[in-house]
Amino acid sequence: MRRLSALALVAALFLGGCLTPGVVEPPLQYYMDPATPPAETEAVAVTLGVRPFMATRPYQSLPMAYLTPDGVLAYYGKDQWAEMPAALLTRSMTDALARSGRFVDVGDASTLSRPDWQLTGELRKYHERRTAEGHSAVVELRLEMREARERNLLWAATLREETPIDGDGGQALAGAMKASIERLLLQATDAITAVEVPAES
Repeated sequence: MRRLSALALVAALFLGGCLTPGVVEPPLQYYMDPATPPAETEAVAVTLGVRPFMATRPYQSLPMAYLTPDGVLAYYGKDQWAEMPAALLTRSMTDALARSGRFVDVGDASTLSRPDWQLTGELRKYHERRTAEGHSAVVELRLEMREARERNLLWAATLREETPIDGDGGQALAGAMKASIERLLLQATDAITAVEVPAES
């Protein structure tokens, strides 16, 4: 009888362990706050509205992406960005242009009262690129700036930055991506603040 009771207890403990859900570890989320370029430009009487940047489909989620040498885009299992990549770039670009001192006002195009110019963007690449030579953090952003009312194109460019990754995992990717973004912000700010105001504006 005691033997049967002991066997029953062992079986109960075994089944309980098998049927009890395992502990699910939450994803690791990496927050970035890229430094914005300092103010160094002459002001013009122009207000700039920035529309929320769009993102191509692979970059419309939080999991960190990586591109294999054979062209497969995959995602880390537990490593994620703390905010949507396009939202981070919109915010960082707005802050960088506001700090430049070039414009009377810079902000969300939907909240500014009839901005003179509008900036739009599309995030086209935002991943870890893996090759036989090593890994790197790639960001590519298409930007277009137009007159808000006439819709005339003032400036457009597809900007790309790539930084070697020192280490493995999400933390190493986040550090390299931050460096790529900061250089891209500097590229964009230098180009946008150099745009001359059209004579008819």
